[in-house]
Amino acid sequence: MAAGAENQDLKVVFIGSGNVATYLSKAFSQSGFNVSQIYSRTPDHAKTLALSINAMYTSDIHSLDEDADLYVFVVSDHAIEKILSSRQWNNKFLVHMAGSVPMDVFKNYSSQHGVLYILQSFSAFREINLEGVPVFIEASSDENISVLKNIADKLSLSVHLLDSEKRKYLHLAAMFASNFVNHMFSISQQISEKENISFEWFKPLIVETISKALIDGPVVAQTGPARRNDQSILENHIEMLKDHPEWQKIYTFVSESIRLMYNKH
Repeated sequence: MAAGAENQDLKVVFIGSGNVATYLSKAFSQSGFNVSQIYSRTPDHAKTLALSINAMYTSDIHSLDEDADLYVFVVSDHAIEKILSSRQWNNKFLVHMAGSVPMDVFKNYSSQHGVLYILQSFSAFREINLEGVPVFIEASSDENISVLKNIADKLSLSVHLLDSEKRKYLHLAAMFASNFVNHMFSISQQISEKENISFEWFKPLIVETISKALIDGPVVAQTGPARRNDQSILENHIEMLKDHPEWQKIYTFVSESIRLMYNKH
């Protein structure tokens, strides 16, 4: 397929049917790309997703559409290599969407390969506008970069070239910015519910905290007893968490990390 081909000329197979595959296969289809087939180990999942975008489906990895231009792996990191080794790929263009998996995972299976990584969290019950979401691409040739850029440009206004090594650190930083922050919210909610305190009361605080971090920068925006090195409050909070030693560890480690960061500053 030529690098400058129109959307409808790009025939795409999605390998996976989870939250990310569901959202992105629909986004591809709505952007005019021809999503011809969905593969999933679970036939019902493949069928449900395929019917929603008028595509074919299969649960047999050996029955993939052989005429597709692009095969997009949207499965767990450890499943990529397992699927790759299960069949011949005939030098087809293979792409994954994982943050921490190097592009070279494909090198023994096809000379045409790449990565299309979207820096966003996806959930089945959430609709996301990708227009301003950063998309990072990498590919084994200039022509394949051009193909991925054409795709990414239809999904987002923020498209960037980034190699596998930098993408690993991008994914690591994203863990702190999203997954770990959300876990803190979960602990806050559980403490609140145990004490019959409404978690709704924390929403303005959460919004203001995130807003300050985005506008002023998180280093400048940091507040709290660890930032002030207020040992009496820190010790009291640690004692209050005695029934949850795992939360005590988090509180202690994070507070010490904050204290050390601002000692340096």
